[in-house]
Amino acid sequence: MTNKPAFTEKKFIVTFVFVTSLFLMWGLLHSMSDVLNKHFQNVLNLSKSQSGLIQFSVFGAYFIMSIPAGYF
Repeated sequence: MTNKPAFTEKKFIVTFVFVTSLFLMWGLLHSMSDVLNKHFQNVLNLSKSQSGLIQFSVFGAYFIMSIPAGYF
């Protein structure tokens, strides 16, 4: 009978679940930002260009922060 290698060691299960759930929540919240953006336009009386600036800021932050994160 052959033993299959474990996917991860038992001591790392909690950390694995925590990191995986953080990425799941990050993805869910990021996809909700598109839906919320339309509601923000209505509630805060934002124009399409102001709303686009919000989206540009979010994706621009990914670009800007990737440089120091890459050095780190």
